[in-house]
Amino acid sequence: MTVPRSGRQPVRLGLVSPPATSLAHRTGDWRTERPVFVELTPPCSRDCPAGEDVRGWLSRAQEPGGARAAWELLTARNPLPATMGRVCYRPCEAACLRGRLDEAVGICAVEQALGEQAIEQGWPLPAPARATGCSVLVVGAGPAGLAAAHLLRQAGHEVHLHESLPVAGGMLRYGISAERLPRRILDAEIDRLLDTGIELRLRTTVRRVADVVERYDAVVHCVGVANALALVHSAVLWRQPAHGGGPAQRTVTYALGQGRAAAQAVCDHLGGAGPPGPVAPVVDYGRLTTWYYSDAPRAVAEALAGPRTSRPLQVVPLDGALAGFEARRCMSCGSCFGCDNCFGMCPDDAITKLTSGPTYEVDLDYCKGCGICAAECPCGAIEMVPEQR
Repeated sequence: MTVPRSGRQPVRLGLVSPPATSLAHRTGDWRTERPVFVELTPPCSRDCPAGEDVRGWLSRAQEPGGARAAWELLTARNPLPATMGRVCYRPCEAACLRGRLDEAVGICAVEQALGEQAIEQGWPLPAPARATGCSVLVVGAGPAGLAAAHLLRQAGHEVHLHESLPVAGGMLRYGISAERLPRRILDAEIDRLLDTGIELRLRTTVRRVADVVERYDAVVHCVGVANALALVHSAVLWRQPAHGGGPAQRTVTYALGQGRAAAQAVCDHLGGAGPPGPVAPVVDYGRLTTWYYSDAPRAVAEALAGPRTSRPLQVVPLDGALAGFEARRCMSCGSCFGCDNCFGMCPDDAITKLTSGPTYEVDLDYCKGCGICAAECPCGAIEMVPEQR
C-alpha cells in the first residue's frame, strides 16, 4: 500500500522494472584467444597393436547396461576380446595416463570380462555389410588371419580362410597353454567369427601364393607374424614393415594388428578408398586436471587391485559389476565426456549445454577468452587458440 504525499504518487516499492542485462555489451571483442573443443588421441589407443578404440569402449562400459555396446565397439577392431584380454602383453596399460595418478586402468581385465559376458549370453557379431561381389583368400587361421578375415567379411567381401593345420587358432592354440587360455574360450570366439559367413578350409596348404592369386580378387597371406602380406594379381598392396633393429615384437596382439593392416589395404583397394586422414595428436598428462578424478568406492577397490597390477601370465577374473567400476576410472584423455565443468565455471555464461550433437557450444559474442574452461577441463579436451581478426 502506498500513501500519497504532497499530492504526488510515491515511487512504488519493489522490483517494478526488468532486471538489468549485459547482453548489449558483446564482450567477445576483448578476446585474444578462443576456446576450441578438440578430440585428441589417447596414449592407450596409440600403443594398442590391434588399433582398438580403448577410450571409446571403456566409455560405453561405464554406463549401466552398456556392456553390449562396449563389446560391439571393441569387436569392430578385435574379434577375440575374451582371448586377447588374457594373453595381451598390455602396452595400453603401460601407456595409461591414470598410472601417473595412482594405478593404470585394468584395460585387459575389462576386455576379458566383456568377452566372457558375450560368450555366456551368446551375443553375435554384427551382420556383414552389403555384399561387394569380391572374393578374398586369407591364408593362415592364426590371430593375424582371423583378424584379417573378420575385417574383410564385415566389409561385405566373400572370405575364404585356408589353414594347413587340423584346427584354427595358430599360435593362440599351439603356442599358449590351455591353463592360460582355456580352449573353450578360443573355440567360442572362433566359431562366432565363422558364423558371419567366413568359409574355413582346414588341412589346406597354399605353398605358392602365385598359384592361387588369379582365382581371387585379392589374397592376404598371414602365415607367421613376420610374413603378413596383401596382394592382387598385379601388385603387392601391403607388406609387413621391415624390422629396424632392437627386440622384435612377436606377440599375438601384434599379429592381430598386422592382419588388420593387410586386410585394410585390400579393402581400400577394392573399394577405391583414398589414403587415411591425419591422426589427431596424442594428449599428454600435462593437459589433464587430475583433481577431478577419484578411485572406485572403497568397498570394491580391494577387489580391483588384482586386475590392475597382475602380470600378463596371470589371469584375474573380473565380473560385470566390477568391470563397470574399473571402466569408470578411465579419464577419457583428450575427449569431452560431458562433466559440465566448463559450463558451470564460465564467468560470462558463454558456454551453452546442448541436447544433441556436440556436448557444448561457445557463444563467441560474449566469450572473453579468459581460459578458465580450458584450465578446468579434466580431460584436456579444450584448447585455447589465437584469435584471428
